[in-house]
Amino acid sequence: MRTRWIAAGAALTGSVVVAMALGAWSQIRVPRSYDFSFPGSYRSSVLDQRGTETRTVTYAVTTPQIIVDVRGRVDVRVAPGVPGRLSAKRETTWHGGPPSTSETWESGKTLRLEVTCFRDLGRADADCGTVYTLSAPPGVGVLVMTPDRTVSCPPAVSEVPCAAASLTTSGSTY
Repeated sequence: MRTRWIAAGAALTGSVVVAMALGAWSQIRVPRSYDFSFPGSYRSSVLDQRGTETRTVTYAVTTPQIIVDVRGRVDVRVAPGVPGRLSAKRETTWHGGPPSTSETWESGKTLRLEVTCFRDLGRADADCGTVYTLSAPPGVGVLVMTPDRTVSCPPAVSEVPCAAASLTTSGSTY
């Protein structure tokens, strides 16, 4: 009987040792010819990076006129919408790092938008900007205010450009 216990203990000990060895071996990383983190590999870096982000927010509105206060690289388009709702679709594109964007809805009538594009290696990001498409309720006008001018956009029957704030010469365009 004692011999059986010794044999069982030896078998159990052997299987535990083998299992531990296999577990350790599976965690060992062996270099392969296609693995770039080992010596003999080639260096690589990002040459170009572009990004696009789309976001849509819907607000409840009862005002007869929506005021849109924009700063930075923002173009505004107006499209027909459904009664009682303002849908703001933001399409932001950039080259290099993503811009800083701010969107706030105040007092049920004012939409404040700001887009700040960052400089990449000392030069302005000409590809950076945001297009806001506002789907306004029927009969609701849109007034777009930029640092340089104010543009009135009457209720639209189809999607139309309202104001291109990115063409302004002052304000935080970069």
